[in-house]
Amino acid sequence: MRNAAQLDAGQREAFRKDGVLLLKDFAPKRAVIAVLRQYNIWRNTVIMQGADDKTRGDIARARQAMDVTEGEEIAPLRKLAHDLGGALLGPDNVHEVEAQLIGWAPSGPAWKPTWHIDWVNKHLRLKTEDQFPGFQLLVGFPLTPALREDRGNLFVSPGWHTEICNTFRQSPTLRDPLEAISKGIASQVPWGTPQQLLVAPGDVILTHSLIPHGVAENKGAGFADKLYFRLAHKTAIHRGGRDALDTPWRNWQGMQDGG
Repeated sequence: MRNAAQLDAGQREAFRKDGVLLLKDFAPKRAVIAVLRQYNIWRNTVIMQGADDKTRGDIARARQAMDVTEGEEIAPLRKLAHDLGGALLGPDNVHEVEAQLIGWAPSGPAWKPTWHIDWVNKHLRLKTEDQFPGFQLLVGFPLTPALREDRGNLFVSPGWHTEICNTFRQSPTLRDPLEAISKGIASQVPWGTPQQLLVAPGDVILTHSLIPHGVAENKGAGFADKLYFRLAHKTAIHRGGRDALDTPWRNWQGMQDGG
């Protein structure tokens, strides 16, 4: 395990190129185990209170577990996420947009992996282009192992953040490329060749917000659990989103060399 501020030049360059960086054995495993323990207590308690199979299924996925994401157990991982955000976005520049726990149950026969970009449809619903509804950096902590493919792994399309930025830069409006991306999401036309990330508790996933991503099928016996923090540079929240979409590293103080 290393200090979050010690991302080296090679790691930063890999992140610049791919928009994705997997840091192996980077987070304190004791903290990861503590969050997973609380998550399981929360999930099992609420599942038992489910009124029907659909309710239990929705709860089992446990997309939001606010009593866990706001609890003291999460504090060490939140600090590490913010330290990483500070190393990349710049010290004192980090705004936490969201903390989210997601648990993917073993897949049924109808499972179809789908990719998306988190903020696209939300951006399309805005009335003006000078708002920024999203985030810039996703920091993920696997709570359970996914060391083989199809274990509820996060899959990503490395390098496509640059292509997407170029699309925005060449368009006079944001709506046209946003609508094109939204149609691509709806039709599930792939962006490049998606790669499944093989992870274990203690690893940390960093992705640029413009990276297409999704969740692979879970052929394992148990839940595939992850904790995510979505972070943004404070100025992006107030100034608007155009430059965050057409210039991939505009507000990333830690990525400015050659950015």
